[in-house]
Amino acid sequence: MDKFFELVAFLRIIISSLLASAIIALIYYIFTPDIPNIFVIIGIIFIGLVLGIVWAINIKKKGSVDTFLSQIYTDDVRQNNE
Repeated sequence: MDKFFELVAFLRIIISSLLASAIIALIYYIFTPDIPNIFVIIGIIFIGLVLGIVWAINIKKKGSVDTFLSQIYTDDVRQNNE
């Protein structure tokens, strides 16, 4: 069961990077909606996916992905309570 939660945390890191790149690609598409720019948009999204995978692997090498995400959430709770 621990591997399942590790996988979910790993995917959350990848999806966050992918979502950020998709938003950048959407903004680019709004300002330049030409057909040839579709390849640029796909490239932006692909770069976001690759960066997300590299980031998640880098975090996993340093320690647990669950620990990384829990530290982020714990810091948010502490800041809100102060």
